[in-house]
Amino acid sequence: EIGGAKIGIIGQSFPFTSTANPKKFTEGWSFALRHESLQEYVNMLRKEKGVDAIVVLSHDGFSVDQELAKKVTGVDFILSGHTHDPSPEPIIVNDTVILISGSHGKYISRLDLEIKNKKVVDYSFKLMPVASNLIPADKVGTELVEKWYKPYNAELNEVLGTTKGLLYKRDTFYSTFDSLIGMAIEDEMKSDINFNPGYRWGTTVLPGDPILKDNVYEMTAITYPEVYTFDLKGEVIFKLMEDIADNVFNANPLLQHGGDM
Repeated sequence: EIGGAKIGIIGQSFPFTSTANPKKFTEGWSFALRHESLQEYVNMLRKEKGVDAIVVLSHDGFSVDQELAKKVTGVDFILSGHTHDPSPEPIIVNDTVILISGSHGKYISRLDLEIKNKKVVDYSFKLMPVASNLIPADKVGTELVEKWYKPYNAELNEVLGTTKGLLYKRDTFYSTFDSLIGMAIEDEMKSDINFNPGYRWGTTVLPGDPILKDNVYEMTAITYPEVYTFDLKGEVIFKLMEDIADNVFNANPLLQHGGDM
């Protein structure tokens, strides 16, 4: 309850969590799109709890949420996540307003609701870029980060090299940091081909900048960082690549996993 209004909030998990992670991470849990059960929660909040507005906090991905809004009625707003898209304008599907605000603190967004007679009559949304060189650092925040970094600073600030080009992670098909890590894995493991997961985060290193060990950890310190080697037939590699492409580009948005290739 805020400002005299009653807001219903529903959380929606990434539907492909169990296939995108090692099974040991999701033991005893199940995941799926489940728009039918989402509809049940929406109905319950409306009828039993008498809410004035319903907001879904979603980790489905931007495309999936747009399809979801076609199948579920009664949701006023979906705050979308997972695919890391920034959209300055809302996407409206049926009567549901879908908003997505980027990732990694690049933006902060504000949503204001005007509610009268137990329903949303108006709203305003603003997506604001965070320009770190224009906004003074928060002293308490800086001290907190420095406190926890201090024991590891010597290791994390070790310079491994200097980049001639832009090292970045985010792209649908290719990124220079993925390529660099891939070449390092091939060199170390003496492999002919390498695959690494198409997740969408990591700091960009500008041309001429030192590559710190911290930059490498930012790219590789994930919850399943192990490197495995296999002998694979060409037919298996072909099927593997087709499966990855299907996860990213499936014509049915509800089956898109939201990663990069």
